[in-house]
Amino acid sequence: MTLFYPRDTAEANKLLGEHLKNNKLPYGSIMDLYSTVLDMTYFDYYLCLGRERDLGDIDVQFVSRNQIKELFFSFSFDGKYYFIFPKEKYESYDFGEIPQKLEGTKAVVFPRNGTASNTNILILPVTTKIGNTKNTNTFAYINLKGSEEKYLERTKLITTGALTSVYRNLYSNQKKDSVDINDLNKILFDSYEDQIDSLSLEKSEHVPPFVFSLKFNKKQSNLITSLNDSLKTLPLSKIISHRLVNSYQEEDEDKRLPVSFAYTDNIKYYLVFDKDVRIFHKETDDVLFENDFGIYELKINQLNPHTVYIYSKLILNKSNLNLSDHSPLFELCGKVKSLQNKNLSFKILK
Repeated sequence: MTLFYPRDTAEANKLLGEHLKNNKLPYGSIMDLYSTVLDMTYFDYYLCLGRERDLGDIDVQFVSRNQIKELFFSFSFDGKYYFIFPKEKYESYDFGEIPQKLEGTKAVVFPRNGTASNTNILILPVTTKIGNTKNTNTFAYINLKGSEEKYLERTKLITTGALTSVYRNLYSNQKKDSVDINDLNKILFDSYEDQIDSLSLEKSEHVPPFVFSLKFNKKQSNLITSLNDSLKTLPLSKIISHRLVNSYQEEDEDKRLPVSFAYTDNIKYYLVFDKDVRIFHKETDDVLFENDFGIYELKINQLNPHTVYIYSKLILNKSNLNLSDHSPLFELCGKVKSLQNKNLSFKILK
């Protein structure tokens, strides 16, 4: 791989023209292509050597080849560093995005025309729980009038920040690999059980905060349990579905449950019945639980005789990749899991 070699603009333009004309890459690597384009901008730019956070910091006193796991570029403008990550087959990041695996890590950088004596150390930015969000809004239409109960969900999922990086890459990869739509549950939503009827990309913004939005419909069956003709139950596990908590198992508390970055996960879920109902949720009264790692909040309200509103919010205050004590995270996940295992009871009013 050749990097940072001088080229005159005419030669660079010629090579780029050949690429566009023949749909072929005229360089030894994608890094060469990026460096040539950056040459043409006349910016003073830098090559960055990075290492994933869970592997530990690069030894900046002696940077050996086996320490380097990531290569990317940066440039400085108005006293601020900006980062560019060359696109890979299964990972792509917009200008201004930082891969979550590199957040807060040290990078060794050296200038295009510099030498080893010109190297510098940068700390990559860290996103926050305010900037990293996932909002899931679902209307579930429940038909109780027919001989067979029907349950149809219409959902809109909106992410920002590092969560957009995760979901956008997952969505893009399934499109590249022609994954069947019903396998998307495991890829995107960590569930094999439900069947997606339709999935569409609504928005994908390429500037901060990188709003990404999907819409999808799901049909569910055998979800409601009848205790008698009028009294029914519905498992909250189908409504409160925080992906991290879904991965948690009490017997695995001696293992690491990785949280790569801080974030906020909001679920707004509306149950819309075709009959008048009254809910009983003594087991699931409003909950607010907080510890050193995060916050969990649950609210259940009946808005009118036909509609029940459920709000579930999970806030993770930090990453645990470099922590030795994982008990606060397990405590938080255990609390949410115990609520997921409860039922929402309701009575059909005659």
